[in-house]
Amino acid sequence: MITDGVFRRVLLNCRIRLGKEEYKEMKAELDKILEAFRVLDKIDTKNAKPAYHPIPIQDVLRGDKAERFNNVKGIVSLARKNKEGYIWGPKTM
Repeated sequence: MITDGVFRRVLLNCRIRLGKEEYKEMKAELDKILEAFRVLDKIDTKNAKPAYHPIPIQDVLRGDKAERFNNVKGIVSLARKNKEGYIWGPKTM
C-alpha cells in the first residue's frame, strides 16, 4: 500500500492538485496498479527466454536515391511569392 507521503510526492512531481475526494480515488487506483505489479514481481522468470520481438522486424523504408528534378521553374512559378528562383514563405517569428 502506498503511503500518503509517497503519494503526495508523486502528485508534487507531476504537478497535480487534487481535491479530497479525487485524492482518495486516485490513491486507491494507484494502489491497485502497484498491487498488479507486485503480483508480476512474484512470477519466476529465471528460466524464461527474453521475448524481444515475437515477429522479425524488417526494414520497410525505401532506399534514398538522388534524382534530378527538371521542373524547378514550374514549381517556383506556382508559389504566391517568388523571386530569382526562390519561393518566399511567411515569416516564422
